[in-house]
Amino acid sequence: MLKLEDQAEFRQNSFNYLVFKACFHALMEQRDETLAALDRLAIVFPASRDFMDHYLKQRIQAICLIWLGETEEAVALLEKMLANGPAFFHAKAAARHLVFYPIWQDPVFRRFVEDPRNNAPAFSGQ
Repeated sequence: MLKLEDQAEFRQNSFNYLVFKACFHALMEQRDETLAALDRLAIVFPASRDFMDHYLKQRIQAICLIWLGETEEAVALLEKMLANGPAFFHAKAAARHLVFYPIWQDPVFRRFVEDPRNNAPAFSGQ
């Protein structure tokens, strides 16, 4: 059984807590706090730990960057995600997803959505 002080530290380093914290600060337009939470998430859950955690972490980072107004950086991260393996979404699907609503009409995002390389099937069936 964890002691009370250990439970608090455990919770503050949980994936869900750090994601919520990053998203909260991004929505409040608190750039430094958002980036600090994302940095902590990267330390506690390194890319080598689990593919799905890493994928979700990158997607959350992109969403937070969008909410902070960092469209070019967010789109670059989405492109990197698609280039590095199955991203479980196509760019055209992102164009209809509500978390990307703030940049639906942004020219950088439109180029990303309309690029055929970003809409290739994730699995070819071969």
